[in-house]
Amino acid sequence: MATVLAASVGGMAGCNSGGGGDGGDTDTDGGDGGSTPTATPGMGPTDTPGDGTDESTPTDTESATPTGDPQATTINHYMATNPAQSNANRYSPNSAINNSGVGWMFEMTLPYQEGQSRFYTSNHTWDIPDLGEVEVMTWLENYRIEAPFDWWETYDDRTTYWDGTNMDAEARKLHEQIAYYAEGAGDFSPGSPNFEQVSDWEMHLWNDKGEAEGVTAAPQNQFSIQSNVGMYEPPPHPNLTGPWAESAMEADTQEEVNSIYSDDIQGYVLTYNEMAENGYGSGLYMADGADAVTDQGVRLTARDGSGDLEAHPNYRDQTVDEIFLRVAGVERRNTFLNQGEIDLDMAVIEEQSGPVNRETLPGRVQQLSTFPATAMNGFPFNWDGDLGNLWVRRAIIEAVDWVSIAANAHGPNSFFLTQHHTGLLDAMAERWFDSEFLDNLIDWSNRADTETGEEYMEKAGYSKQGGNWVSPEGEPAEILLKASPGYGQLYELSCQALQQQLNNFGIDANYQGLSTSAVNTARDNMSYDALYWWNNMRNPWEAYTSSTGWWNPKIVERDPDFPNSHDGWSDTPNGLSPDPEDVTNAEGEVVDPADTHDLRGMPIEVDLPTQVGDMSAPTIAGKEPNLDGVTDSRTVNLMELLIEFHTDPDIGAERVTELLETFAWFYNYYLPDFWSVQGAGGVIGNVRDFNFTERGHNSYAASVRTGGFSDQYQSHSGLVRKKYNDEFESP
Repeated sequence: MATVLAASVGGMAGCNSGGGGDGGDTDTDGGDGGSTPTATPGMGPTDTPGDGTDESTPTDTESATPTGDPQATTINHYMATNPAQSNANRYSPNSAINNSGVGWMFEMTLPYQEGQSRFYTSNHTWDIPDLGEVEVMTWLENYRIEAPFDWWETYDDRTTYWDGTNMDAEARKLHEQIAYYAEGAGDFSPGSPNFEQVSDWEMHLWNDKGEAEGVTAAPQNQFSIQSNVGMYEPPPHPNLTGPWAESAMEADTQEEVNSIYSDDIQGYVLTYNEMAENGYGSGLYMADGADAVTDQGVRLTARDGSGDLEAHPNYRDQTVDEIFLRVAGVERRNTFLNQGEIDLDMAVIEEQSGPVNRETLPGRVQQLSTFPATAMNGFPFNWDGDLGNLWVRRAIIEAVDWVSIAANAHGPNSFFLTQHHTGLLDAMAERWFDSEFLDNLIDWSNRADTETGEEYMEKAGYSKQGGNWVSPEGEPAEILLKASPGYGQLYELSCQALQQQLNNFGIDANYQGLSTSAVNTARDNMSYDALYWWNNMRNPWEAYTSSTGWWNPKIVERDPDFPNSHDGWSDTPNGLSPDPEDVTNAEGEVVDPADTHDLRGMPIEVDLPTQVGDMSAPTIAGKEPNLDGVTDSRTVNLMELLIEFHTDPDIGAERVTELLETFAWFYNYYLPDFWSVQGAGGVIGNVRDFNFTERGHNSYAASVRTGGFSDQYQSHSGLVRKKYNDEFESP
């Protein structure tokens, strides 16, 4: 089975590319990260004692003053592309910003906890055996919010680029100026800048307030606005952004500013050599001069205070001196792993299967932690076919063996089954909902229950003829599945396994394997019945929303009436996503389909049983089951509730809880999509040559914002330390 499973199971195509924090309670003190559900891969959360997600087994650490030479002074890692072919310019279309190599050269902006609504500002702490309370510095020191529009960010005044230049509010302002004056052609577009520098280390930013002509106000409440805080990666060096921002602000025409942005800014190639020579990177480890970058990789040296600059705040006693990022694609990386030449990585070790596993790895490379990742995988449904029938969706969920599909595609140790089916990550659901609410939800089976599945198909009005299900209209039940192996083999394997099980159940399922470009187009215009996809989120406000693009499905699919949403209706007529101007109602009136249905064909206004867990529905329920006379129910308009959830400045905690429970119950009852599995993240390390934090510690589930890498958080925090003996327990 697979060895390396990045924090975002969807791959880089699915990672969050926006800035900021995660709504709800935040924990700037770090520590144990609050109440963290523990879990066992391949299963749901369990009540295992301990403060991590593995059994707490300390690695070899030494509290006494070490003597002799350390086992090693360089952490070996890898990078996907040759440094000579890499571009660290974040504005460039082919930027390597998510490349695992360049992320090691950036300061941490706002680390977050995998699978939970939690992030960490500067000076958060961890209680680590043999080290005591450890304080970790990040770029964002503090923030404050004044809903519905404004927030202020304060940056840690110890933060510098490699050359000693302050990474301050001026650096952030220059980045915002490029976004407004260059990318947005601000001087030639409606609106005004939504930012100002307050002091050397503080910025004030805000959403559109509707004060400028042609600009619509974009309010958010005190919960959802937290998602705007911070940046995905730190601002580029002012030596780059300063001249770019100045030229964009001095442009005389929109054509000139467009040329500046496309040619001068996006077209600029920031090589790793230039980063090293000019000191344009940031963080604990730096590429010290041009000699640090070769065709074989990049050598990073800890900023220990031995040169002209002060030591980085995260440099500690026994922090490892160097990191070497050697060039390695997937196959070469697997070879290096099996040879024990990678000392720290994001990985889940399987016992036997796959090119890298417990049997192929040397004993010194061991699992330090596993934890649920911040993404779910599963099947977005199109409601315009058989899947538009509530009982058909329920039948498929019950009849399919989701455990075997996940184990076959992900590997036995590299997934967590979704338990609650609320549209949220399980750990997130367990943080925001009390146990009574979760216990009352419908408990959908993860194992094949074909008898119940057949019962539900009959409730949908289907009958079995010759072993195949036929609709009430006499049409055979058909489901078209799509995926792209370009996003990972698990995407294709999952679809193929579902196809086989559906065919065995009596539904004519077909699978189309597509290129990533083709499957993206299919996802955009809904030309499928179901496809295997990802669903990333950092907080409930990123899950319970109307998505603004094909890449991340949400509770409502791209409703253009939602604040800040572009017109989500496809420009390409395909019979599934019509142009609103061409749609008429029964009375012949032209209507906007978004007023009644989202892009998948799901009704915006639905009946919902009053009692959580009541799965009552009429026979042949269709898309819009009428629960009058069936059970006690209420009618909810999802868009109205979402707009309140995101934008009402006066909303309180009690109402937020009511809305969260409504959305979760809607997901659990209607199954608009089915997110069957949550990926497993993990960190492995060379325990012979380095000292690590105790196994299973919560700090392993903390990730840097850029790319979502937990191994980088460990190194950026200075927590990987030198070791002075070669003793270690066998795995």
